Amino acid sequence: KRLTTTLVDYDRNKAKKLFNQYQNFFILIFRHWLMKNRSSSVYTKFVKRLNTAFKATAIENGINPNLWNLGNVNGQ
Repeated sequence: KRLTTTLVDYDRNKAKKLFNQYQNFFILIFRHWLMKNRSSSVYTKFVKRLNTAFKATAIENGINPNLWNLGNVNGQ
């Protein structure tokens, strides 16, 4: 129930504005999280899903989907 309430109350425009306002801070947090959790299953799942999302939206945004091919994320 809590997750549903959170999603219902989620304001994308507000979140985007906050992210853009503090973008450098969020980048530092993301980098730290990625470096700290690189060998975890959460990291592997995150990178695979991010790669899938990129490939799914690349063509419609005029980007060659082969520019970013993470392949085997465990071997990076």
